[in-house]
Amino acid sequence: MLNIIGAGARLQEMKVECMENINKCWFISYIKPSEPICGSDQVTYSGECHLCSKILYEGLNITKLYDGPCVNKVTFILHF
Repeated sequence: MLNIIGAGARLQEMKVECMENINKCWFISYIKPSEPICGSDQVTYSGECHLCSKILYEGLNITKLYDGPCVNKVTFILHF
């Protein structure tokens, strides 16, 4: 239950941050190239502006997990 509440709070924080900064995104994107980030949907976005546009304009309920592209985790089983 706590994880759901925490995830919901983080999503709301992300939406507020996006709304405050979305106008800056268009200006900054012309000056400085974006670095990829990994979203909570395990999709790599071209930057925070791209992620924010998906949240605000397409209604996706996603947050930023970490900087850099998403990495698929592979489990290795060793047999001896």
